Amino acid sequence: MLRWAVALCVVGCHASETSPSVPTPQDTTGCAPGELTLEDGSCQPAGVPEGECGEGFVAEAGGCKPILPPESCPDGMMAVPGDAACREVAMCEDVAIEPSAVFVDAAYTGNDSDGSASKPYVTLSSALPKATSQVVLAPGVYLEDVSVWSPVKIWGTCPREVEVGTIAIHAAGTEVHAVALRGVTVAGVRDVVLDKLWIHDAPDRGVEASELGGSASATLRDSLVEGATGLAAFVYGSDMLIERSQLRETRDYPAAYVSLGVGALDSNESGMPSHLEIRHSVIETSPSTGVFAYGSELVMEASVVRDIRPDLAGSTGMGIFVQRDPMTGTPAKGSILSSVIERTFTVGFQVVGAEADMRFSSVRDTEWAQDPSLGRGAFVAGDDVQRASVHVYGALFERHRDVGIYVNAGDLALEGVIARDTYANMDGQLGVGVGVDVTTSRGALAMKGSVVERNETGGIYVSGADAVIESSVVHDSLLEPLTGEFGRGLQVQAKWSTGERANVTVRDALIERNREVGIFVGASDVTVERSVIRDTVASDAGLFGDGIAVLGQDAATSANVSETRIENSARAGILAYSGKVSLGASVLECNPIHLDGETVTTPYEFVVTSENVCGCKGETVTCKVLSSMLAPPAPLDH
Repeated sequence: MLRWAVALCVVGCHASETSPSVPTPQDTTGCAPGELTLEDGSCQPAGVPEGECGEGFVAEAGGCKPILPPESCPDGMMAVPGDAACREVAMCEDVAIEPSAVFVDAAYTGNDSDGSASKPYVTLSSALPKATSQVVLAPGVYLEDVSVWSPVKIWGTCPREVEVGTIAIHAAGTEVHAVALRGVTVAGVRDVVLDKLWIHDAPDRGVEASELGGSASATLRDSLVEGATGLAAFVYGSDMLIERSQLRETRDYPAAYVSLGVGALDSNESGMPSHLEIRHSVIETSPSTGVFAYGSELVMEASVVRDIRPDLAGSTGMGIFVQRDPMTGTPAKGSILSSVIERTFTVGFQVVGAEADMRFSSVRDTEWAQDPSLGRGAFVAGDDVQRASVHVYGALFERHRDVGIYVNAGDLALEGVIARDTYANMDGQLGVGVGVDVTTSRGALAMKGSVVERNETGGIYVSGADAVIESSVVHDSLLEPLTGEFGRGLQVQAKWSTGERANVTVRDALIERNREVGIFVGASDVTVERSVIRDTVASDAGLFGDGIAVLGQDAATSANVSETRIENSARAGILAYSGKVSLGASVLECNPIHLDGETVTTPYEFVVTSENVCGCKGETVTCKVLSSMLAPPAPLDH
């Protein structure tokens, strides 16, 4: 029943005298919505902070852009962040000779080879059993498949002049420098250095470090891996550091096998996780997934993952994928710092049943592959056992499809993040900036100091899940292309397929210039504190235009609004459509209808918790509830 029957402010009260009792979001946080308050009291705008793009990157519109050549590099040439033009892997230069060096020269024609500079061996396989410290290769081609069983340093003059076949390393401390080759494996030994290599056209994986009686460790540095088969680099129950290198154009295995750019996998035999570090490198033009950490730990810094193409089935082409191993239970963890993920398919950054931290990074331009409903910037989800947990700080997500940032069965913290320009999927539906959903368990979003802008269908969509949105801006949402509807700032509703309720708190936020509804609540519960909701406009068909709409015709629905300003709505400041609204210490300014209640299946209910102010441009009016036969906005059913 109607519980609000008394005037809250008599005609003649001046808005200028009462409005200051409703603080703006900036008054309570020290910084404007869309900014983070730092420990020293300064304010940091959402997006990648100035100076945090990393070496080899430049700031661009709240994100970062790598300095790289505009065109793909030709075979044998490479570029890493900071290289504006393609370059040689390494310049040709004389090798520093150690006293016990063994020499190899394919052009030597004598039959008295002893490994000396004057009588070199003609094959690498002949030299390796004799070498105790160093093997020096003269310019030439040595297409052999060799194994290294004792520690040695293999040196060429440069990859352009020296080429070998494949090398299998079984000795700790082995080093390979300045040659071209067709693949390297490191089997159960540690402290292997792979430096200034051009690994190309490998018949199998380009570089592999695998557990064999013990974990392996290898460093790939200042190198180019291109045209490998299956994986450019693979780590199995071992450790690998990739730095200042480019890995590209991985070829597909036959259809029965997974192919991708770089993969880290825990050991089925020992349960040992892999540890993969990628620093100041580029992974591009690979199939399926750029970087995959499965039951392993990934650390990426100042690197680029881009142009990942769909797999042979056409179903996926992700940028980075971090996943707990459900077979062994080995956890996975990812840390992404000052990096860029761009031009991928299906998902840019995916975390399933794992933990991840992303800072100062940019994720952009994800498209759909086989499934037209995907194309997301980030996908965070639990598995059947483990919730996902992801923290994103000072980052940019832009130009994705369907949902820019999505979480279900996981915990997602967004601080200082921009989510913008999300387009509808290929069915013309959705296009939401941030989506929070429920599957095996409820998704949970904690957003602070962030900006959600210019997204088709809506800014933030919470379905049967939980969210706390603080000190953030949601503005300029666009209509859904398929229906010409929605475009709402914040859509909070029960899961349409199960009826599970959502629960959302909005605090110190600015929600402005959205379509149809600033905040929609359906069969769920919302608390709005110390916020501003303004300039909500109708759809192109002239429908709605409400600051807050509470739709309770199918199930109990509530909105608790306090110390909030709702102004310049096209229709109603607050609409209660068989829903319950608690309102206190708030201002309703220049709304054609400040408060509207409509009884449908159950009576609407307004509860006044403290004095409010209604009026326009300095003229106050009695705050009263009208029943104007307004049509309700509908929930989103997809």
